[in-house]
Amino acid sequence: MLSLVSLATGDIPVAPPVWTASVAQNTQGTVPGTPTGDSAYVLSYDYTNKRSKFVYSAPAKKAGEQIVYRFDQTVPGEGWSRAYKWKVGQEALCCYINQCTSDPCQQGQGKHMTEIGVEKRSTDVCPVTGGEHWHKEIDIKQTSSVQDWVVAPTTNELVSWTQNVTIRGMWILEDSKYSDIVLGNLTEADFAYPKFCNEHMCNP
Repeated sequence: MLSLVSLATGDIPVAPPVWTASVAQNTQGTVPGTPTGDSAYVLSYDYTNKRSKFVYSAPAKKAGEQIVYRFDQTVPGEGWSRAYKWKVGQEALCCYINQCTSDPCQQGQGKHMTEIGVEKRSTDVCPVTGGEHWHKEIDIKQTSSVQDWVVAPTTNELVSWTQNVTIRGMWILEDSKYSDIVLGNLTEADFAYPKFCNEHMCNP
């Protein structure tokens, strides 16, 4: 499990920045293009150095797929980073995905790495099965976000994270459960990618 550290009673639990976990995720929604259904992957997460890696085992069509996000590296002469996607045994087909909030990418529109853990200004709701329930809601114009975390009561382990986002009447619901957490022990080699990756952009 992902061990968290509370600074004092009632404080927001702060997640360690470097870990590896098995993740079981279910995604549903009405936003066009949202990949719905169940997925399973191993996540290597290094928030300190702004990099992460996903290795998928499900669904079947994604089994063996690997995606490395290198927010610590920017495209030469540009202001955004890239992710690199390939399958084991098919390294020559590796491609890149520009990490931008606009299409095409523009200066100042680069994405940032998501910090996984209970966010600031969240509310400690109550004890629930498996731990303590933390909750946060944001409502801005036609966009709303509801997030829920379950944190183990004595060890402060993060065991689940649910996100429900509504945009102009459409919605995405994502539920993630974490297990087999290993803290630290990640190096540059864990986030390496094939040399071919920068030659081809991934198809949409």
